[in-house]
Amino acid sequence: MARLPAATSLRELGIRHVLYVPPDKSDMRELDDLNDDFVALAAASIDVKSMPLTDLDAPGASGQSAPATFYYGGGPHTHLWFWSSYGWHTPQVQAQRATVRPSNVSTGAAYRPALRPTIFSSRTLGGGTGIGKQKPTGFGRVSVRASRSTGSITGIRSGRSGSFGRAGGRSGG
Repeated sequence: MARLPAATSLRELGIRHVLYVPPDKSDMRELDDLNDDFVALAAASIDVKSMPLTDLDAPGASGQSAPATFYYGGGPHTHLWFWSSYGWHTPQVQAQRATVRPSNVSTGAAYRPALRPTIFSSRTLGGGTGIGKQKPTGFGRVSVRASRSTGSITGIRSGRSGSFGRAGGRSGG
């Protein structure tokens, strides 16, 4: 489970953008454990976007003995499209971009985090501001059975739900 710094800490460091990099275009939505954090960052005016790793490619990488150079869109002629697509360039950077937008890149620049229910969703205690967030009771805990003589884990306590609770095996120490 990932833990991100608070938006105020990132702002103090001058961070205005966060790029989430999932493995491919099949699901560019953030993982469940990041949803609350990404929504909070966006609410604090930190721009959160997604770019799947498959948006980077190395032209003619097969058969090369030297390490490949990866480019946004697959080549040096499309690489500068990243800055205009994501809008993270500054006026001082005068980059000449390709005349044709790369067709093999995702729509990650349009990604915006949206609050959704997940197993990691926080619930707020009380109704006022300043009240803390709380995870469900027992969140992330698994009861185990340990040997009294060696202290090694010998199994899990019976009656637990979930896949780990059904494992039932023994571990050697």
